[in-house]
Amino acid sequence: MSLSSPRLFVAFGMAMSLLTLSGCSLGMSVESGSLAGACQFQPCECVGSGGALGFGGERASIVWRENGDATCPDGFRLRLAAK
Repeated sequence: MSLSSPRLFVAFGMAMSLLTLSGCSLGMSVESGSLAGACQFQPCECVGSGGALGFGGERASIVWRENGDATCPDGFRLRLAAK
């Protein structure tokens, strides 16, 4: 199999997609705007800026908007909760 094989490119693309999805499922921070609707279906949490990578910092309650989107109080950011 040569290095320019289409199978190699497909395998690489699939591996990158899986890495991206696994990072999201591990509770890693993602931009809050993209999580606002997702938190209706997956557990989320509001975390403060303390701690490395946001782990171990302060926690706050999620604020639910009338349209069903989740948000956090000032000084906190929304992320998927660790399972």
